[in-house]
Amino acid sequence: MSRLPALAAAFAPHDRLAGELLPHAFAADDGSHDASHLIRVWKNALRIQSEEGGNTRLLAAAVLLHDCVSVEKIPHGVQRLLGWRPKRRPKSSRGSAGVRPISHPSPTPF
Repeated sequence: MSRLPALAAAFAPHDRLAGELLPHAFAADDGSHDASHLIRVWKNALRIQSEEGGNTRLLAAAVLLHDCVSVEKIPHGVQRLLGWRPKRRPKSSRGSAGVRPISHPSPTPF
């Protein structure tokens, strides 16, 4: 891609890192994962970072590599590809985060 230096500049001040990672960023060839997609994701990441904080160099690397592997989009696709089996969770009175649900009394009718 001859546009890589110009695209890398969009990731300033991490343009050198971008220049190294961009050749790996275009594994998916479906038309929706192109340079424009990376720029949109980068701008969204920066917008979130301005509110939440975070390391912009790490964010740049994550943005540049987030689509570098094309995984078939099926339920539990990654797990199936890796031969993982979903773990059965024991029945429990706790919620999904391991926190006991709070029960509130019914509202009193007026």
